[in-house]
Amino acid sequence: MLGFFVGYRHRNSGAAWLANDVAIFVRPELEGYLVAARLMLRFIDWSRERRCKEVCFGAAAAAVIRAGTLDPAWLGLSAMGPYYCARLTSPRAELGPVRPTDMRH
Repeated sequence: MLGFFVGYRHRNSGAAWLANDVAIFVRPELEGYLVAARLMLRFIDWSRERRCKEVCFGAAAAAVIRAGTLDPAWLGLSAMGPYYCARLTSPRAELGPVRPTDMRH
């Protein structure tokens, strides 16, 4: 296993959908942390596909970003204290209906 990422989406104040990370693991010997970057970018894509307005990376992902010296701006993220987040904007009409939150895809 190269690594894994766990995340979920939820409603913020009953209106906008948000996506948050729970955990991320990348094998330490993977130089450059490219696997971590791919996992985070995929989570951002997954969040956008599910009409989330924002994606937030908490302590677990932030630690990987720092340890791997990943560029948050390249990932489309802004620092927010010790965490990272990004507002997601894209055309949504072509996405069709969205099922309840799951990461089976």
